[in-house]
Amino acid sequence: MSEWENPDAVLAYTRTQFIDPGGRPLDIEDPGFPLHWSRAADRWRYVVGAEHWVNAVLGVIRRSALMRTRLLPSYRGGDYVLLGELCLLGRFVEVPEVLFLRRLHPEASSQMGSDAGRWLKLMTGRSGRSRFPEWQRVRDHLSTVARSELQWREKVPMLGALAGRTWLRRERLVSEVAGAFYAMLRTP
Repeated sequence: MSEWENPDAVLAYTRTQFIDPGGRPLDIEDPGFPLHWSRAADRWRYVVGAEHWVNAVLGVIRRSALMRTRLLPSYRGGDYVLLGELCLLGRFVEVPEVLFLRRLHPEASSQMGSDAGRWLKLMTGRSGRSRFPEWQRVRDHLSTVARSELQWREKVPMLGALAGRTWLRRERLVSEVAGAFYAMLRTP
């Protein structure tokens, strides 16, 4: 039996080749999410600590596993939360062939940066402003740990990993609060 026919895998995805608007290959490496480790907590810590492309979310996901998640949250970075939930349910398998071409262009969601208004419009079709995507991501990761069926002896190191990740991203978290406070002060 080949690796991708593994019955405990919940997600399978292929390697990605990034291309420019004209279809020319770009020299960008995607480390992927080869979450083949047997311990769910190890897989989850990798997802929480990842700061790279999330192409794996575009792979093939077992419906039974996907239905046990809260699905894709509608804020920037929500794909990490979905992958975090999925990796607690089973392993991820990376097909070594490049079968996915991802075009990078100025209007691509990955190129929006921190424009929360554009993100909200893309994800929900509504205009407005999502002010706390970093905080929502931390909250949802906490919820994932709390809801998981893992034992507390496995959850405690996961919470430590999340605390470490949160500390590393503290400037973004503070910036969200400061931005909301500043917007409140400007509102008559």
